[in-house]
Amino acid sequence: MAYELLAKEQPMAIDLRFILAVIKINGDLERIGDQSMGIARRTRRRSIWRRSISPWILRPWASSPAA
Repeated sequence: MAYELLAKEQPMAIDLRFILAVIKINGDLERIGDQSMGIARRTRRRSIWRRSISPWILRPWASSPAA
């Protein structure tokens, strides 16, 4: 939509700065969303991995597996 506005209209300086800021923020938000999806996937895999391993293996200093 911002690109259409740039193509169809000839915005003044203040409008042009606003439109370019919106385009940049949109790109940043998309990148943040992609990174958060990666973090969520890794967190999910790690939580599944941790549930499948005995607590005693994760804490070998513990006196017994139930501790």
